Amino acid sequence: MKGDIDSTTIAIAYPLSGIQDASTQLPPTQPLFAYLPLRTYGFRFILQADFEIPATRQEIRRDNLWNEWLKSEMTCLLSLAYLQFQRLPDLLASSSINTQINTHLTPIQTIKYFLKLIPSRSELDLYFNTFVDKSIKLLMGIIKLPVSRQNEKEETIIDWVLPSQCVIVRDPYIRKILSQDLLLSHFNCYYVHEQFALECDEQILINLGCRQLDFTDITQLIEASYKQNEQQHPKTASAIEQSKF
Repeated sequence: MKGDIDSTTIAIAYPLSGIQDASTQLPPTQPLFAYLPLRTYGFRFILQADFEIPATRQEIRRDNLWNEWLKSEMTCLLSLAYLQFQRLPDLLASSSINTQINTHLTPIQTIKYFLKLIPSRSELDLYFNTFVDKSIKLLMGIIKLPVSRQNEKEETIIDWVLPSQCVIVRDPYIRKILSQDLLLSHFNCYYVHEQFALECDEQILINLGCRQLDFTDITQLIEASYKQNEQQHPKTASAIEQSKF
């Protein structure tokens, strides 16, 4: 470890200026911080820790036990950030601080923004791949994603469920012909909210526990839908006679 140090502070900070139009433009990558900024490693949020760095102060030392330990301890930061994003709409609405952020943010906007700032492997420096992989595993146990359903009055209701209960389907035609009720009755799953399916990185959603429909799943749902229609609209003798004309 690092000398006689008993404790150290690690921190994460998110830019919020683009949270309302994150569907069109994400914030730029941010530098890593060791009290002062270093180079960027592919994160769109700021990570701060007491990293060991060379004299050039451009990057952190690799193959360094202290830095490896810091990296392993930082895996909790994304889960802690998620808990704060859950509270963000209420925090902004009750804050007396004058910000340029609309105080009418919705939970869907905030959690979608949070997910979109989780870097993919193609964006990230290889050194931090394990940090993101382990952070996502921790998130799997606490994060919930939005799904929409119709209540008895045919009003749209937003529920929040675990990723393991979510299916990613982007094609609106499939979502229409294979209804969510059908998906729920056969797989105990929901279609993840359309904004998440269309705008969030699909691999991040899969890593969190969401699933995709494969050919077998779709075939089963089509067969179930056909049988359901047969039960609801049985072909009686009179119906068959009428269809001949």
